Amino acid sequence: MENKITSVMIVVVSLGARSLAEETSAGSHRCLILQNNLGNKASKITTVVPFLSKKDYAFVVNVLPTDDNGLDRERGLHFNQIRSVDRSRIISMIGTLEESYWESIKAVIDIQFGFY
Repeated sequence: MENKITSVMIVVVSLGARSLAEETSAGSHRCLILQNNLGNKASKITTVVPFLSKKDYAFVVNVLPTDDNGLDRERGLHFNQIRSVDRSRIISMIGTLEESYWESIKAVIDIQFGFY
């Protein structure tokens, strides 16, 4: 699994313990690989965004479950929780995010990092 990750993959990642300010809990979570493929090929770490509960916030993109993405229910990509993880924390791949979400993701990244 470690050498085959690409952006737009949805994977299960062991995120480890959390601080009180983090919304994600300890343990494994579905995450979107956000890092570009050049970085994924060259680096031992990758950048992920966790899928948490569906929310209507400016920094969340809600994703409906499909056969392609492998989600079990509607979930929210929480861009305020972007993090880099060692690729060894990736447990398995469950799907691929559909292209229809990318415009929303770009807009949320702009909001999260103040590029708007």
